Amino acid sequence: MELCWITLHVSDMERALKFYNRVLGLPVTRRFSPAPGTEIAMLGEGAMVELVCDGKNRTQRDAGFSIGMLVDALDDAMARVQQMGVPIAAGCR
Repeated sequence: MELCWITLHVSDMERALKFYNRVLGLPVTRRFSPAPGTEIAMLGEGAMVELVCDGKNRTQRDAGFSIGMLVDALDDAMARVQQMGVPIAAGCR
């Protein structure tokens, strides 16, 4: 498996970009709005940081996160982690 991205939910996209881009030096690879009121920015090269701002005022405690992995065969990878007792909340196809 290869780590593709880690998703962080942020309440202020510009403030988050200032930190991850200007302070940490991660380049903005892509920035888009998939739906009204939602903005996504992908930063980095290789394994990336995905910033999602959907207008909800989240605290660090309730924001949650997700980790995206690249696998050769999704069904095989999902079966393997389920056999290890890891519940699958969602898989993309």
